[in-house]
Amino acid sequence: MAGIITVDGHFGELLQGVVGGRVVLTSLPCPALKVSLDFKRAAALNLSFVAEPVLSQADFTELANRSDFDPVGRHAFCLDMPAGGGAGASTATRVAVLKQHCPDLSSNEIARICLDCEGAVDPLMFDGAEKMLWASRDAEIVEARASLPQGRVIGGFYGAPIRTDSQDAEFADISDLLPLWRMADTLQDIAHISTESAQRNFALRGTGEDPIFDLAQTHGAMGVVIAHTGSARGLIFDPAAEVDAEALRDHLSAQDFQRLVDFRFGGSARTGE
Repeated sequence: MAGIITVDGHFGELLQGVVGGRVVLTSLPCPALKVSLDFKRAAALNLSFVAEPVLSQADFTELANRSDFDPVGRHAFCLDMPAGGGAGASTATRVAVLKQHCPDLSSNEIARICLDCEGAVDPLMFDGAEKMLWASRDAEIVEARASLPQGRVIGGFYGAPIRTDSQDAEFADISDLLPLWRMADTLQDIAHISTESAQRNFALRGTGEDPIFDLAQTHGAMGVVIAHTGSARGLIFDPAAEVDAEALRDHLSAQDFQRLVDFRFGGSARTGE
């Protein structure tokens, strides 16, 4: 069977840290970042990537063995996000392959296969990941909340890529943020929690100077969203607010942000113009 499969990535996490010894997170799905797979049946395995490759042939063969599909054929991938950006490039690529070759797998089954391959996995195989508290080292939904209020993010990728180490559990304790996360019903609440999570993990993980917090103040953002492992950095705005997006993008570019994005989340989210 031939066709094109598309999987949305995410733009960092609204929340990430340790609760009861487990690494948990809430991803922020991003319709502006995608992995597309164009598959054609062929006599031999062939992998090609637009942008940097995120799966080796050995990775691909392991995925095929774990899910019991025939890997032969031409697989052409197009990625809108950088590897190591905190946008889920490796997970999204695997999800696209599994949706192509194993369309009957459930989201939970896809998550388990990806976990077995990666050791840590983003919840990109599920709809509504922004409502989940997700245990990334166990591929489990810990709990879920109501839909998020609508918001807008403008940002990009800052600094060197940082690939996720599945053995890395050195994240801030966020046990006290969970009751706030459960009850948050305004965008200001969500932005506060996201910013607090980002600040705690910056302080703990020693990532050095980062302009995102000063940029939030300069441009009147409600808060920030970051990749807790990765280079994604964004400012959270009320989608109804007047924002000089062009000036902000110019400022981000001047600060060496790459691959700028402008997208909506929550409610009936749409990709920004």
